[in-house]
This record gives sequence, C-alpha cells and structure tokens, in this order.
Amino acid sequence: MLKWLKYPEAEPSWSASNLEILLKQMDRKTKTACLVTTALLLIIGVALPYKLSITMTPSLKHRVYWLLHNPEKIKKGDYILFYFEDIATQYRLDEKRDMMKIVGCDEGDTVSVNSEKEYFCNGTSLGVKAKDISLKGEPLVNFMPPSDGKVPPGCIFVIGQHKDSLDSRYFGYISKHRVRAKAYPIF
Repeated sequence: MLKWLKYPEAEPSWSASNLEILLKQMDRKTKTACLVTTALLLIIGVALPYKLSITMTPSLKHRVYWLLHNPEKIKKGDYILFYFEDIATQYRLDEKRDMMKIVGCDEGDTVSVNSEKEYFCNGTSLGVKAKDISLKGEPLVNFMPPSDGKVPPGCIFVIGQHKDSLDSRYFGYISKHRVRAKAYPIF
C-alpha cells in the first residue's frame, strides 16, 4: 500500500520528486491501471465535446444529444444543430452559438399558417403557435410563407417544442448548408 494512503497526514504535494516516489511505490498493475485511466480520460475529454451537446433552453424537450457531424441527409423530424450567429445578431441575442431544433418541413414540403398563427407542414400542425411579443417585451415579426408555401430547394423550416422557442416561425427558412450535425436525443 502507498505510504500516504496508510498515513493521510503524509499526503504528498504534487511535485516532480513526490511523483517519482509515488511511481516507485506502485506495482506494475497499479501503474498500468493509472496509465489506462489517464488515456481514457484524455480520449473522452477530447472526443465528447465534439460528440455530445447539452441544451439548456426549454426550446426542446430533451437536454442531452449525441451528435453526428456533417450528416449526408436530413429529413423532416430530425433534430439538427445549425449555425446561428447571424440570426443571433438579428435578434440581438447575447450568445452567438449554434442552435438545436427539429426539422419541421423539408425542401418541397408546404408550409402554411392559419389566422391563429399556428404553423402547418403539408396540412399537419407543427404543434406551436407564433407570438407577437417576445419574452423581453419586444415585438416579433412572424414569418409568412410565400403564396405556394413550398420550402425552397436546399432549405428547411425548423421548429422548437416550446411556445417561446426562437425558430423558423420568426426567421423563416434556413439553408441546409447551415446544418453542422444531426442530433439524437439521449436524455
């Protein structure tokens, strides 16, 4: 057993000489376990921020997502992470980060809105209505689809699941080129 484990008052300060003493006291199995643990922590520390995303806003029901970067195909119903900086600037948001939403309508689908400001994709409700005033008390301009309602080629209409979500109900279609990752809910 390591000396400082037997005598807690002898717990080492982490200088190079104390580390050498500690390593000399360890058996081969313990050194291997420490090396493997350190390597795993480094791999996880580098890989997970690129593969996991946590959303703190109430915009979506889930909070933790596994990311698949540069997806080849996205479709209606997919969760996506997309580039957001210019939209954030337009809405005077402090944070200029990526945004996570659900693809409500894909290219070629028809977006419509009724007099109660409820949005539909191919006649099916997207589940949330647009508002006139933001949480900050500022007026909101609702997106009005063109007369034919068709989502243009290479574009999507994105939605959140909360009434206060900032999504395509306000900023309209987004280009599929903005999509950074497809997201899969974990929790």
